[in-house]
Amino acid sequence: MSDKTNTPNEGELVVVSVTTVKQNGCYVKLDEFEGVEGFIFIGEIASGWVKNIRVFVREGQRLICKVMRTRKDGTSLELSLKSVKSSGEELIDAYGGLYTAFEEAAMNEGSLVDAGFEGEWLKTFIEMAVENVIPAFVEIRGVFTLSINGTNGVEVIQKALLAAESLSSVEEEIEVTCHYNGAPEYRIELKAPDFKTAESIWENATKATLDHVLAAGGEATSYRQ
Repeated sequence: MSDKTNTPNEGELVVVSVTTVKQNGCYVKLDEFEGVEGFIFIGEIASGWVKNIRVFVREGQRLICKVMRTRKDGTSLELSLKSVKSSGEELIDAYGGLYTAFEEAAMNEGSLVDAGFEGEWLKTFIEMAVENVIPAFVEIRGVFTLSINGTNGVEVIQKALLAAESLSSVEEEIEVTCHYNGAPEYRIELKAPDFKTAESIWENATKATLDHVLAAGGEATSYRQ
């Protein structure tokens, strides 16, 4: 028996997978609500007249929809695709699709901000992406500002960056690379299978690098991009 409390609220955005496409709309299943299905009427697929519904949706496609209303059985929802599209046209133009923007936000929380998007909606959009999208990997970027006087300064900094890169692991799908931005800045790029691992590696890489330079009498700071 379905738990009727395990349903989204009206007006909420949800991630869905298209199961069946009909002439008058399409059936979907809600990815984060087990046993809950929805229907998008053709009038809620896109603004204007939809001549061929399959131009907009297809079986197996993942979409972001807005909940319009919940039916009495609690297991079926009326959804709207056009309501989300009309408010996310810039994201669609930038990423080729709203779900692609979700994936980008899930992999790199700061990517949408870096792309110039702003507004109160952005925080909710990113939180929903992180909660509902399982990316192939997540990415964290940051900058180390490293400086040290003395003839061995270059060697010390090189060893400090190698200490960060040594945290890479093929088995654990962790990749840490450091790049020269222009003295005294060095860019660190980190990829990991999930945010918890990425955050842990970021902390360890930062500590290893900064501690190495500071122990040699240099100056070192870091910040996330």
